[in-house]
Amino acid sequence: MAHYQKMPLEKQALQIIREAYNGTYPPSYRISQSTRTVSLAPQLETKLIQVVDVDGVGLRLNKYLVKSLALKEIEVDEKLFLSSPISQSIFAVAVENHRLHPGQSTQAFVVDQKEREQ
Repeated sequence: MAHYQKMPLEKQALQIIREAYNGTYPPSYRISQSTRTVSLAPQLETKLIQVVDVDGVGLRLNKYLVKSLALKEIEVDEKLFLSSPISQSIFAVAVENHRLHPGQSTQAFVVDQKEREQ
């Protein structure tokens, strides 16, 4: 939590995405693996592969593996992930590679705000 104490929320989200992209997390994060498939577009296979909870700041990162099932090059943009099957409380989205050739994969990172306990 001290890691984020003086950062605005936007910079916290960017820091978590950067850590996920590099695969280097502080030991205080709770990391779990997943194989859940999410239906976002017929030409894409989208799998949630990792969930990273950052306790104390109320953020969670969901890391997706997105594979093209199309027969030609397609565009994958952040707007695709702004949907309810992904999360009801999306704060930030980043896509590693926006253009996919047939069979090619990329990663997508979605940061959402965890529900507050009452």
